[in-house]
Amino acid sequence: MKLQILCDNNNSWIIPFIISYVDIKRNQGLECMFCQTHEEVSEGDVLVLLSCEKLFKGLYLNKYNLVVHESLLPEGKGWSP
Repeated sequence: MKLQILCDNNNSWIIPFIISYVDIKRNQGLECMFCQTHEEVSEGDVLVLLSCEKLFKGLYLNKYNLVVHESLLPEGKGWSP
């Protein structure tokens, strides 16, 4: 299984946690990568989008996509949920 985590916000508080998680999963033998740009995302099984600022148009690349939003939608949409 190939797991990719996309965070296109270079200033996000969650980046250190993503890096730690990816390291743990790689040590467990899982193909896992951290993508900081949309161009880095390739075909795979699961894509997790965390703290993204831009619209990602490549959802077709992965079998499953998990988009995490930090507030209830549509009321909490915008830059400061």
